[in-house]
Amino acid sequence: MENDSLQTSLAWLRDILQGKIGHGLDARVLQGLRVIHAEKGFMRFDFVVPKSVSDIDGNWNVGALASLVDLLGGVTIFSFANRVVTSVDFSVSYYSTAKIQEHVLIESKVSANKGNLKHVVVEVKRKGNGEVIAVGKQWMASNKLSVAQDVDGNWHVGALASLLDLIGIVTIYSFVNRVISTVDFSASYYSTTKIQVKTFLFTFGVIFLIFNFYS
Repeated sequence: MENDSLQTSLAWLRDILQGKIGHGLDARVLQGLRVIHAEKGFMRFDFVVPKSVSDIDGNWNVGALASLVDLLGGVTIFSFANRVVTSVDFSVSYYSTAKIQEHVLIESKVSANKGNLKHVVVEVKRKGNGEVIAVGKQWMASNKLSVAQDVDGNWHVGALASLLDLIGIVTIYSFVNRVISTVDFSASYYSTTKIQVKTFLFTFGVIFLIFNFYS
């Protein structure tokens, strides 16, 4: 039911904010977030940029902003699809900056529904004058069978994308020894593989990641 998916998505967001699920970075980038409107596939949020996500110039760290966009896009799609969702394609365009303690409004809306694929647009605007700070666009894959299997018994493209993202993060962390978050992510798919088949990861996916470091 519609209300079930909406309430579940809001409960999920609340648990992230309270640090009950996810990891410390998620709670950090969402610190102080307030839901001001929520319906199936559409949400608005009120947010004061906290000190914990500052870059060296006192601006909202772009990596933290990208993480926020990713999380809120996922919450919005879950409210629409009522399914586990994973990022397949994700991009953020930055048009301005926001200072720490600046008040912003965030709007997240499901803009396309193509079977298991959902598209969400997340806009971040300055509260005072409505100036656009950033726009995130994201395709996410939903799957009711399992996290890793699609309806044809193949490796679910969303699960594969998540694996690529996580392995990229682990590899870069081993190099820089810092907290990192995805700013730009894409995966290209050249073939499929069945569940329970051993394979080499990069036979099926090519990943390009740009990371931003928290100072």
